[in-house]
Amino acid sequence: MTLRGVDVAAHASRGQQRTIILALKLAERDLLGENDAPTPIVLLDDVFSELDPDRSARALDLLLDRGQVLVTTADEGALPAARRRGVPVWQVGDGSLSRAPRVA
Repeated sequence: MTLRGVDVAAHASRGQQRTIILALKLAERDLLGENDAPTPIVLLDDVFSELDPDRSARALDLLLDRGQVLVTTADEGALPAARRRGVPVWQVGDGSLSRAPRVA
């Protein structure tokens, strides 16, 4: 992928690459939800894993403004702690799905 003629894979860090891809996905979601079209559901896998805390917090702010967004992660700690209070978190364990305890 190129951005303004620059090869992203060769010149951007992994966090920057993830940020660019996330921006493209959110733009796609916004475009598909225009003109009274049904709002798409956004499914993201481990989006915070290579982002620094500031980028993670900003990304979460953008995601929370987008309606139905499902994010999977292997490390709940990758989700910005200050924002975990405002989102429902579910966990998978022993073959079952359960609501995770609320963060204090």
